[in-house]
Amino acid sequence: MSVIVLENDVLKIGVSSLGAELVSLYDKADKRELLWQGNRDIWPGQAPVLFPLIGRLKNEEYEYVGKRYKMKIHGFAKEMEFGAEIKTDDSITFVLRGNAETKKLYPFDFEFKVRYTLNGKRVLKEHITVNTSQGVMYYEVGGHEGYMLPLAGNEKMNDYFLLFKGKKSLKSLTNNNETKMLYEEKKEIPLEDGRLFLNMDIFAKDALILEDEAGKEIEIHGPRGCVLKVRFDDFKYVGVWTMYKPFDTNYICIEPWSSLPDFEKLGFELTKKAGIRMLSAGQSETLRFSITVN
Repeated sequence: MSVIVLENDVLKIGVSSLGAELVSLYDKADKRELLWQGNRDIWPGQAPVLFPLIGRLKNEEYEYVGKRYKMKIHGFAKEMEFGAEIKTDDSITFVLRGNAETKKLYPFDFEFKVRYTLNGKRVLKEHITVNTSQGVMYYEVGGHEGYMLPLAGNEKMNDYFLLFKGKKSLKSLTNNNETKMLYEEKKEIPLEDGRLFLNMDIFAKDALILEDEAGKEIEIHGPRGCVLKVRFDDFKYVGVWTMYKPFDTNYICIEPWSSLPDFEKLGFELTKKAGIRMLSAGQSETLRFSITVN
């Protein structure tokens, strides 16, 4: 594992070859780290890349062409070593290729690239999936960046809010509280002038899972104004999550997703998963989102 650093006049990021995961988002102007730095007693992750599946599977299993495969939450890419393929002054591209180990979990040949590009105060993250199989390939991809909150010692998490511009309320998919499998029913979440204040009760039943009605941009605001915004035009869904605890966890995840975790009523068949993406042999697809520091 190695960490590659990219920086310009205003931002500095670090990306680990393990999982192609962002491990630092440093605002040089305000001299502050904006990315959650991990805590095994709360949540050890920082910004895992989700591929080739998103969320939980029933019994950690799925089925393809009559065969059952095992896979843990959010896929295997987050636990695998990527190669650093191309580095320029303002970008770094990591690549993971299908191999004997991945074939035990996922029956397709693929090339999966994650590219980070700096442009002023903006980080562009691209997920490039190539089907190198002879037939059709099914996949899902997403982000899971955790952002540090609060940013000053005298603040609390509920001093911060997420801004959904122009929205009066949100509708989140609900789930089975024990299995975490999704229901089709949605729960309405009221907003205050588009603002969702970050108190822990919001996450008592796990993540908020939002569809297109949430818009394509979420801003994080605190006592000093807007901290950053995440824009995700290429993604149909977004998760908002922190580990539910009886105390402030000090991070919030904004997670653009191409697809959804398993629904309670659906079976194990890979091709029937909600939002599953399909690539023909030799086809590629790029899904992007950006993080802009204010």
